Amino acid sequence: MDMEETREEEIEESTKLISRAKSIKEKWQPNWNRRDMSLLVLVVLAQGGSVCSDSFLYPFFPEEALRRGLTQTYIGVVFSSYEMARFVTSPIAGSLVAKTTPKTMSIIGGALASLSCVLLGLFYYVDDRLFFPCNVVARLLGGSGMSMLAVSGLSLLFKATNYKAGTILSVVEGTIGGAYILGPATGIVFKQIGGYAGACYIFGIFIGVLVLLQIFMLPNIEDTIKSSKSYFHLVKVPGLVLMFIYCFVNTFGMSSRLVTIPTFIMLTFGVTSSDIGVILCISNTVYMLSSPFIGWMMNQGYIYSIMIGGWISQFFLLLFIGPSPLLDYIFHGQKYFLSCAILWCSLQVSQAVAFLAPFKASLNLAEATGYERNSLHTYGMIAGMINCAQGLGSIVGPVGGGAIYEALGFPWMMTIIGFIQLGVVALMIVFLLGMRATNQPLTSRELTNQSE
Repeated sequence: MDMEETREEEIEESTKLISRAKSIKEKWQPNWNRRDMSLLVLVVLAQGGSVCSDSFLYPFFPEEALRRGLTQTYIGVVFSSYEMARFVTSPIAGSLVAKTTPKTMSIIGGALASLSCVLLGLFYYVDDRLFFPCNVVARLLGGSGMSMLAVSGLSLLFKATNYKAGTILSVVEGTIGGAYILGPATGIVFKQIGGYAGACYIFGIFIGVLVLLQIFMLPNIEDTIKSSKSYFHLVKVPGLVLMFIYCFVNTFGMSSRLVTIPTFIMLTFGVTSSDIGVILCISNTVYMLSSPFIGWMMNQGYIYSIMIGGWISQFFLLLFIGPSPLLDYIFHGQKYFLSCAILWCSLQVSQAVAFLAPFKASLNLAEATGYERNSLHTYGMIAGMINCAQGLGSIVGPVGGGAIYEALGFPWMMTIIGFIQLGVVALMIVFLLGMRATNQPLTSRELTNQSE
């Protein structure tokens, strides 16, 4: 009898161990089936191709524009028009994606991105007087296409695949980080083959081919539950307003750095533009490699903790990158190229957090405040809101950051941005403490537990 009881206990213990092993395996390994993988690859290729066509222009367009007689101000307007289109189009795309279906919106967005590249190539041959307005129009189309691709792509992946949010966001953002490296690199090759216009055509044809693949491969999914909630409902949720501010401040700080830090390093340390290009490639590689780890942490449930921790660490990095005049008692006015370059690249880890985590936090808050779960409408609204905030930050950042740089210098600019971000972190901590003190849910799961 004792032997039978012992045997039953051993079987029960073995069953528990097997069950535990399966749960660990499911937790650590995503469901990489062929259908979901093909959708993920097609969506990220479309977004990556659009980003490549955008990032390709940064090293090559200014040279061509200056040759046509455009000033730096006009060049800045051409680049800013892309972000202006993102800012305007993203909320519209977010509100319409459930009505038009993600497939339709993705095809339209890809077609606009492809058309933008072709027009940039054609406008190479226009008269100098028309070069500026024509390129603004092309960039507006490209920015609108990218915002539609971003909103529809995320909505489709969340709705039609079994991947967790952290996995989807990390793959998408990692691909975008890689596209910022690949765009200028492939642009150099394409320009040698066909010149500036030829490179634009090649990017346009590549995106056009992806549009054809989307027509035949993307599923035509629709929402079964119709929602009447609009963006006006989003602004009534304090947490979502905070996420909008967080994303705006993040892209404001990032775009300010991208515009000013190359000039600061070249003037301060006498390095060449090629050295800046190498640092940019390394920093984007750090971003691309950090994204999967950040996505994994999000899948484990770490959302607000990594957002707060990431920006607190970024605050200190921003103080030391200049370094800040507040640290003169340590550095005594000395500046060091190696430390500046290393800190620049290190910032990309916290940047990955700041781009990935707010989407998941916003999605949780929306579902906890009445927005439908697993809904194209909810996914589209949140994706549109996040892209709108990022577009606005990318518009204001170069202008505001450039003004601070000219008035106070790069070290003070980094110090000011660091304290602005620290202020947002303080607001987030107060918000989280208030939510816990009043027993309000941060996720739909918490809402369900409270109702039970």
